[in-house]
Amino acid sequence: MKKWLILLILFATPALAETTVTFSWTPNTDSATGYNLYMDTGHGDPVMVIDGRDSAGCEFMIADDTKPHAFSLTAFNATQESEQSEYVVWQPAAPKPLTFTGSFKLVQETP
Repeated sequence: MKKWLILLILFATPALAETTVTFSWTPNTDSATGYNLYMDTGHGDPVMVIDGRDSAGCEFMIADDTKPHAFSLTAFNATQESEQSEYVVWQPAAPKPLTFTGSFKLVQETP
């Protein structure tokens, strides 16, 4: 009877953690009817990520929380959109330092 050794190795890529950030702002007293949230990917070309909010806040899920994300806001009405606000930058938490918790010893010394 033959015995077979089967070695199963599973390869997994670590999933990026997701973080939800909350934004709030003071509503315009002008004729604004809504707000657009933009995210700058670092190339100077902001991308609208949430459009048409008529409230004074929103939540956004950051899919890759390993790098900073810059956000700006605009106000709009039926005929125009404002300039973008100053950017606010979300920074990821600093990684925890790696520590060794196992045992370490000298097994053999060769002269």
